[in-house]
Amino acid sequence: MRLNKQLLPLAYVLACILLLGVGIACLFSGMKTSESGASTVPDKSSVGILPEPENTLAPDVKQDAEKEETVSAVVEKPNAIRDLTDEEKYLLEHPEEAEQEEKENGSFLTEIKGKDKLPEGGAEVLTGFLDGYFQTQQSFPARFKSLALIEVADQTKWFADPEGLKAGIWQNAVLYQCAAKTANCHDLSLTSCSYYLEIGNVTALEDGDLKVEYEESFEMAFRYLKGLVTKQQGLDCSLVLRETPDGWRIVSYYREEDFFSAINTYVNDDTRVEDLPRLCANAFERYCKNYLGMMKSRDAVNAGEVTYEPADHGYDREAAATYIARFWEQRNPEYSAYDGLGGNCQNFTSQMLRAGGIPMDVSGMSRWKYYGDYWDDSVNSSGRTGSWTGAPEFHIYAKENTGYGLAAIVDFSPFAAEPGDVFQVGVHSDDIGHSNVVLGPYEENGKIVEILLNSNSNNRENWPMTVTFSANVSLIKIRGWNN
Repeated sequence: MRLNKQLLPLAYVLACILLLGVGIACLFSGMKTSESGASTVPDKSSVGILPEPENTLAPDVKQDAEKEETVSAVVEKPNAIRDLTDEEKYLLEHPEEAEQEEKENGSFLTEIKGKDKLPEGGAEVLTGFLDGYFQTQQSFPARFKSLALIEVADQTKWFADPEGLKAGIWQNAVLYQCAAKTANCHDLSLTSCSYYLEIGNVTALEDGDLKVEYEESFEMAFRYLKGLVTKQQGLDCSLVLRETPDGWRIVSYYREEDFFSAINTYVNDDTRVEDLPRLCANAFERYCKNYLGMMKSRDAVNAGEVTYEPADHGYDREAAATYIARFWEQRNPEYSAYDGLGGNCQNFTSQMLRAGGIPMDVSGMSRWKYYGDYWDDSVNSSGRTGSWTGAPEFHIYAKENTGYGLAAIVDFSPFAAEPGDVFQVGVHSDDIGHSNVVLGPYEENGKIVEILLNSNSNNRENWPMTVTFSANVSLIKIRGWNN
């Protein structure tokens, strides 16, 4: 692998990984209730909703002796977070067989619909680029060789300017995702993976480049979920292709997915290639803080330490779960859909709440309703409020509503999630931009080990909560509704 100025200072990532491992160990050994012994509703600091690091570049670890010692410890014990599986150990010891296995696996692509819209050679570039990405996801522990030398497939070769900013954004986004997955206590390698592409608009630009818009759908099975298939449908992506002496190459790439947004959102006109590793390191730091909060929540929930008071009227979680299963990949014709107008995620979430028995609310200062497609925030039984279709507006409604209607607890302990709860995320630590619905907990030996999520825009099923790469995470616990 070519190490260039685009790539993340690995020592910083390794230091974070080891510190995360130490933090998890502390959580496992030191979970406590309040002094009175009573269970309490955790505040934001206890569930992983932590303030964003200062908006400055991460420090260079070479100037920090303490972090240098941490890196040395990781090098001496590369499997500081978890033990490798027997298969991973074998591939590490036999790299030639690992390479042969990759060749035999071939492409993960099942079909390209609209392939004829692409120029000759364009499909090969796109599939080669994506195959490299999915191969990294399928067997990333083996490709890392060890935590002391994180090795991500070099995908800058697919770009017209391998040393440029656009190539660096993608490479650092993939590296961030892989580093975060390595820090996770679960084995997030994949036992199976496939993807499908549907080419949309292909537009010729003035300089001769081609802008290609497409939707990507994929299915994958995380090893630790033991055969459960995670699905994502209709992921919006786009790239600009340029014809070069070496064939078509990528000028820029965009992907509507959290790990990419974690880097791309912080890029502006002043960003240099040299800044990207620090943006990646900052994203990794935010992930580690949220993940530690989730692990603390998991242990508290499994110990029976997290409770909440029910509302005046209950919430039919079974009906909510039935609605989730029916409409996560299709749209209910009784409501308008907003996939092309900012996303259908909160609209789907609100529909689920109605299916679970939460009444529309036109009273008081905070309102939540849908009687028609047009916006109407009045107390009349007409139109729709922003809180019905907007994730940040619903967050405010759930937090502020104290009278009639929805009764909820915002920023509740994440692993206390039950079917029909709402899990929201944001690319910044102080915002909300997307709503997921909780499908339910995934258990092993009577203990909750993961929370599974579904959503619209993008359509997702069985998405693990801990594989969320957003800066902000917030569980909204649905208590029911009040008179």
